[in-house]
Amino acid sequence: MTMSRRFTPTPSSLSDPRASACAGTIVGPSARAFAQACAGLAPVIALFTLAAVLIGCAQSRTYEGHSRDEVWQAMLFAAKHPRYRDWIVMDNQTWADEPAARIEIFRELKRDVVLPGQDPYREETEWRLRSALEEGEVPVVRFSTSNMCIPAHFWLQADHYFDEVQSRLASAPPPSLTVPTVRLDDPMLLPPSSVTASEDTRDDILDSVPPPGANAIPGMPPPPPPAAARPSGQSKPMDIP
Repeated sequence: MTMSRRFTPTPSSLSDPRASACAGTIVGPSARAFAQACAGLAPVIALFTLAAVLIGCAQSRTYEGHSRDEVWQAMLFAAKHPRYRDWIVMDNQTWADEPAARIEIFRELKRDVVLPGQDPYREETEWRLRSALEEGEVPVVRFSTSNMCIPAHFWLQADHYFDEVQSRLASAPPPSLTVPTVRLDDPMLLPPSSVTASEDTRDDILDSVPPPGANAIPGMPPPPPPAAARPSGQSKPMDIP
């Protein structure tokens, strides 16, 4: 028969709340060792959590097929005119540094959350954001924040900003097309010198008027002229045998 006993906290374990919290859920002789290991891992877990918070609050996106000026104008528009489906913008302040291609954003958001089975509550948040256009031939926008934040919450803000920039680029009118100017006296448009211009000859075959005698056959007399038309209202009597 295997005997088991519940761990009873000792005065030394009660002095360390992390050890007592971990060991209080373990039944058996290994509870003390597990409590000590759990207490030793707590600083490591906290360090990894802090690193994830600091590293995860920056995102980048590439906008191929657009010039740097087009992307910069779209960045300005997205920063100054935010549009949310699930937030209300209470305050939005922007500072643009065009030589450095950087935009600083301070934004206050608010919304009322209603969930089934829970009382409605209001959620408010503040963001200090930065949007920068990195150097390079292909425009790359880097979006970051100086807030201590949960990475998943920041990723939603970054995706929203990137989508606003893409939407602005898609709705922007295409660049104006420059129609080349052609001179009327351009030698490439003039007929060759071997072609003589004629008043009766045109480019369209159906509209061409042949000169007199152009269709005559050599050695044949010309066709007789057409009979003159009779005056209207006159007729000649006919002899019927």
